[in-house]
Amino acid sequence: MELREESGACQSCKTRDRLCARPDPVMHMFVVRRRKKLMLKARIENGTRFGRLVVLGPAPTMIVGIKCTCHKRSSRCRCDCGKEVIVADSQLRSGKTQSCGCYRYDQLRKSNTTHNESKTKLYDVWLHVIDRCTNPKCKDYARYGGRGITVCSDWLESYEKFAKWAKENGYKPGLSIDRIDNNLGYCPENCKFASMKEQSNNRSSNHQIIWNGET
Repeated sequence: MELREESGACQSCKTRDRLCARPDPVMHMFVVRRRKKLMLKARIENGTRFGRLVVLGPAPTMIVGIKCTCHKRSSRCRCDCGKEVIVADSQLRSGKTQSCGCYRYDQLRKSNTTHNESKTKLYDVWLHVIDRCTNPKCKDYARYGGRGITVCSDWLESYEKFAKWAKENGYKPGLSIDRIDNNLGYCPENCKFASMKEQSNNRSSNHQIIWNGET
């Protein structure tokens, strides 16, 4: 095989590809055949969508790896998030690449955030209920968990179930969760939402006085 002349052109395939200037004829034929195969393969049409990616047009041929001679035809794409990336056509056609990388990030964020209510008042209510019934270091533990007040398993294991019950049973900002029977724990059958005045009247420390037949 003739090597590249001073002009930079390979005399065997009449191109200026640096990959052709190799003394190994087998490698030379591999490069030439691969290039012809790429030329015969149709380009992906502009506007074609692959997942979140839309093809804008052809991009310079990619060379995968530092020493690899394998060319990969590629396309310039715009992701739905607005970012532009260059992706090998084979990756697009196989479905292995369907975004600029934002899809994976969104999935991770979704898996770590199940309800998006961690900063709401209702979420604080749920946390405080569990804390005072299960955490001995809580300042109110003695009046709740310390005297046997518990939280039902559904609420203890899932904020979503607690929130669903709360929204179906009159919860609104300004109301607090109250137990109907102060000697029983937190569960749907024994809880309601009440104003601060109503809740104060239901404290176990209160003493009811009957006067003239009225409480």
